[in-house]
Amino acid sequence: MKVATATAGGRRGKAAASGSQPLLQPAVLLSLEQQGGPALVAKLVGLFCQVAPQRVASLQPAAAALEPAQARRAAHGLAPLAAQVGALRLQALAETAEDALVAGDTLALAELHADLAGCCDQVCQALCQQYPLNRSGG
Repeated sequence: MKVATATAGGRRGKAAASGSQPLLQPAVLLSLEQQGGPALVAKLVGLFCQVAPQRVASLQPAAAALEPAQARRAAHGLAPLAAQVGALRLQALAETAEDALVAGDTLALAELHADLAGCCDQVCQALCQQYPLNRSGG
């Protein structure tokens, strides 16, 4: 029980700290652009903006349906996905959600879900402004 309490405090600290992080870390995408070109980054952004919102959306229903393993997989997959595009705030929130699920704290996940969804939307909007998506699939 003491471990769960310590973990809960750590989650709250990490979630609070996530708000102080920038929405995006430009150096991450700049590095990718230098290595693979703008087309690679635009493709990565397109994939992120398709997959990340789906992962966020799947967290709450899975946790509510008492399917923590499914929700944990979604949170676990969201964190590195966010890191790939430099979305450090979203990464921290996803890690916090995963910690909550590992601890069996679905209430904390419910509280985090709106923050996750809002942050994910903001990240996708910011990325799409920087790297407009080619909607024709090319």
